[in-house]
Amino acid sequence: MIEARDRVPPGRLGAPHALARRARERGRAWQPSCLAVVLLLFFGGTAPSVHSQVQPDGSFGFSGRDIFKFGAGVGPIATGDLDGDGRHDLVVMDNSNAQVVLLLHAPEAKGTIPEGGRFHDPDGYERRSIQVVSRITAIGVTDVDGDGRPDLLLHSPGSLEVRWGDAERPFSDHDRFRTPDSLAGSNSMAIASGAERATAEVFLLARKGIHRLSGLSRTSSPTRDFLPDSSENPLGLFAVDLNGDGMRDLLTVVDDRTHPYRLRLARGESFGPQALIEGSPPTALSTLDRGDRRSIVAATRERGRFEELAFEVRRRRDPLDFENPDVLPLDAQGLDQPQLVTGDLDGDGDPDVMITDRKAGTILVLRNDRGSLHLLDPSPTVRQVASVAAADLDDDGSCELVVASSEEKVVGVSTLDGSTLTFPKKLIDANDPIVAATGHFTSGDTVEVAVLGGNDRRTVSIRGREESGEWTERESLGIETDTDPRELVAFDLDRDGLDEIVVFVPYQAPLLYRRGRTAESGTSGWSRVDSPGTLEKASATAVTQARNGDLLIASGGHARRVRRTDDSLEVVYQVNGLSSTSQIAVALEARLDGAETNLVLVDTGDRSVSVFDTGEAQPKLMRSVPGPYATVRAGAVADLDGDGRDEVLLLDPRFLIVLESGGEQTRLDLAFSHQCERDRGSYADLAVGNLNGDGADDLVLSEGVNHFLEVFTADERTGWKLALEFPVYESNTFRGQSGAASEPRTVWVDDVTEDGLDDVIIVVHDRVIIYPQDP
Repeated sequence: MIEARDRVPPGRLGAPHALARRARERGRAWQPSCLAVVLLLFFGGTAPSVHSQVQPDGSFGFSGRDIFKFGAGVGPIATGDLDGDGRHDLVVMDNSNAQVVLLLHAPEAKGTIPEGGRFHDPDGYERRSIQVVSRITAIGVTDVDGDGRPDLLLHSPGSLEVRWGDAERPFSDHDRFRTPDSLAGSNSMAIASGAERATAEVFLLARKGIHRLSGLSRTSSPTRDFLPDSSENPLGLFAVDLNGDGMRDLLTVVDDRTHPYRLRLARGESFGPQALIEGSPPTALSTLDRGDRRSIVAATRERGRFEELAFEVRRRRDPLDFENPDVLPLDAQGLDQPQLVTGDLDGDGDPDVMITDRKAGTILVLRNDRGSLHLLDPSPTVRQVASVAAADLDDDGSCELVVASSEEKVVGVSTLDGSTLTFPKKLIDANDPIVAATGHFTSGDTVEVAVLGGNDRRTVSIRGREESGEWTERESLGIETDTDPRELVAFDLDRDGLDEIVVFVPYQAPLLYRRGRTAESGTSGWSRVDSPGTLEKASATAVTQARNGDLLIASGGHARRVRRTDDSLEVVYQVNGLSSTSQIAVALEARLDGAETNLVLVDTGDRSVSVFDTGEAQPKLMRSVPGPYATVRAGAVADLDGDGRDEVLLLDPRFLIVLESGGEQTRLDLAFSHQCERDRGSYADLAVGNLNGDGADDLVLSEGVNHFLEVFTADERTGWKLALEFPVYESNTFRGQSGAASEPRTVWVDDVTEDGLDDVIIVVHDRVIIYPQDP
């Protein structure tokens, strides 16, 4: 589990033990006298005793501690002004007793024994309990509806419960909202609130993405939308302002050893593309404002290490550096047999992007707004889409989508209506269609449709649109094969204005047909082009077209450029992969700088993209970069922003990669790293706050193997310096828990003692402990 706060922290306790605390002298800013604090906790009921020394100015010190006893399932926790008195209180989830417990400031209150308990609460707090019916894994405190009163947010898998703040009956009224497939975990919920918005937005992590609920109120239903994510193994979700624009960005942490950080920067009411960022997988994190930069501080899976990662967005130094590209998430679990096409659906002159999901029976549209792609809600379509093509069928300046389904035996057409595609209208009364393609087959004046199918499943029917609007057959072509074809595409190889047809047959090389003046084999004007040793076994997605009409074919460990000459084909060149494990999935030609033409190869075996200079007879390698390319299925080239330079679109079942020459790169650069000095030490959680009253943020970490707390202070020379460490307890066992648990498991920092100083709060075993900072 990952634990994090935007400016705060997460933690576990034991049998009879001793807690000792000591400060170390670590540089000129730290001049503490000898500090010895001994805390004896007797779980049989004996009250603890504390001995402490006053610390010199600039040193750390904690004046005693307040201990609250709960059930074994205590946590998560949060802080906020729960009763509207201007002071931060503590809210604790006690899942063992199915209660949300509010620890409210009450200066005159004497500690009492909670119902069903055996130990007194500390003086100065009032304990109130709220019964809940489900196990709560994430909690939050914020003014959800903008009425000036704090509300409680309680998230359990599959639902969000809002307990409304009220002067007369606080947190009695509540509403529950279904959030299908939302996940458990203390970091499964993120909240965006503050002066920049009237009401809060709530984000909930789900299996395939993120639920967003906005406009929550007692009198109306919230506005909902769903943000797809790029990983099916999410660990935590955080709403943080990393670029300092006052808006909360979305940071997802996933179980990925290469790109564990996925960041989407806020853009008004929406979010930009997701940056896949390298790093060590974290177990806990928080954000930090260093003044000159904003950073993430993370405890990593590497035993006993924490890191500071500095946030930066900068132009790529090398225009061909495609490492760690931005992606547009589509489906965290992956689309089924997706196909990628481009075309101007809305007639604004910018190419849009369409992607099919065969199993779900939907088409995803990414609308292009001056170079920025925005994912629309999925549009339902026919079952088991076998092919999709974009073409302007009626010459109105915008493209329609032609979809074919052999299961529904239909070739239909969809148009963009507002923000969704219409359900396909039957375009052609075809006989058992398999797939369809659009092009100019018999006339260069109008778009025609080629449909593969028929009773023998080996006939291509060329259909054209008459003045009446009816689509009638103009020609037909019989495919010479003993095996049923599966795919069909159209290319104008010789640039004469008429398209050739390429038919893909399982387990053999594709078949190429051209329209000629002589009928052969009973067809009208069509003949097969001889292609020995040129067209290799490949799928339709592995074949693209160069600007001059040549075919680029990706097959196995190499790619070929093939050219038609009269009635035959010849190989212009072959480019081999860079390693013995190479598997070239996509070969594309693009003008990345707007002038020179480059060959772009996607190597899924080597997980890389390579760019070649095609100025000479044999392409020469210019740059090869690794990245998230292991499962790319298809590619396309389009000038999305109209600047004369091509963008390369690469389709992974989970996301769409957009490669832009010289584009911006979002980075988290390593600024500091520290290894714990204790044997087998491992950090369980961390939090940020001003713990010595000097106005600068400090860092507190829980080291769970040896049960220590460590406090670091910022250092101008080294970044961070250890200033204080102390054991929370020394026993390794606790009734009802194994000694292998990582304790303290939660650390939090906030001022909960009403003195203007940040305090440290930990969860350890069945207790919540507050360490008030010395004034």
